[in-house]
Amino acid sequence: MKFTNILFISFLLCPIITWAQENSSSLKLVGKDRIVFRVDSKTYFVSEINQQLSSMQTFSCLKKSYLIKYLSNFGRSKSVNYAPVGHEIHDLRKREADLVKTLEVLKIQSFIKGRSVKVTSQILKELGLQSCYPKGADTMSALEKDLLFVEVFLRQRFNIKEGKNREDSLFRFLESISTKVTYDLFF
Repeated sequence: MKFTNILFISFLLCPIITWAQENSSSLKLVGKDRIVFRVDSKTYFVSEINQQLSSMQTFSCLKKSYLIKYLSNFGRSKSVNYAPVGHEIHDLRKREADLVKTLEVLKIQSFIKGRSVKVTSQILKELGLQSCYPKGADTMSALEKDLLFVEVFLRQRFNIKEGKNREDSLFRFLESISTKVTYDLFF
């Protein structure tokens, strides 16, 4: 392995610490973060993952969501712990199942980026958006809107009546995305 690769990998495993100088004799810790994974060319830090988990928790209120149903059946654990993830390696490893589910969402988002999706009032009604967001989609955060975009894309692509065939097709499609999108884990 080349020295530059070793140096790069060791940089990824170390937390990123930001210092600010208050005066000439003291430094103040401003922030600390750690790279968790990369999807395609985008790198995700712990702070971004925690925001994504928070948005996923709010979005999970939509009980008729294809995406939420897929995540509950993906991996070993049936549920996602939406609590913030710590910055230390051992914290990341303890929450590996949650991070892998978050990674799956980000891979799906990366795959469908740039696709045409039409959000209709019918889809929002079927999804039960009003029960979780009484003031409508305008009150959603940008990350929640990204999740809604994925949900609408999946609903338009799998417009099959309720049943096992739709669910099987949906799961096979989502699993195929997992192999098409490049990613790297750094924990």
